[in-house]
Amino acid sequence: MKSYNLDTTLNFGQHKGFSVLEILEMGLKPYIGWCILNLDHFLLDSFTLSEIEEKFPFPEFDQDVLDLNDEKIMEQSNARWQNRVSYETWQQEQDEMKSYFDNYNDDLDPDQQSPDFWNQF
Repeated sequence: MKSYNLDTTLNFGQHKGFSVLEILEMGLKPYIGWCILNLDHFLLDSFTLSEIEEKFPFPEFDQDVLDLNDEKIMEQSNARWQNRVSYETWQQEQDEMKSYFDNYNDDLDPDQQSPDFWNQF
């Protein structure tokens, strides 16, 4: 999912190559609403949505557009949180693995390692 702002240039559809701001200035606010409703990857962050409502109050976004955009923001936030948790878990596993090899001597073959190395397992 991609969070669009006023300066983001669209790389799809009939308005490809235009920024969100340019589309709004052409009076095509309903197209932005359509993008939110119909494109899974398209969302506006809260700041951008407020900015649009302030600069281009009419026509208003339908409530279903606003609700779906909020849902997408929550999904994106949850995905980021999950990624952070996954990374922290992975990092912890890596740290634990490193500790297993603290007693490992690179100059020796595995069968020549000290008892301290093998006893930790």
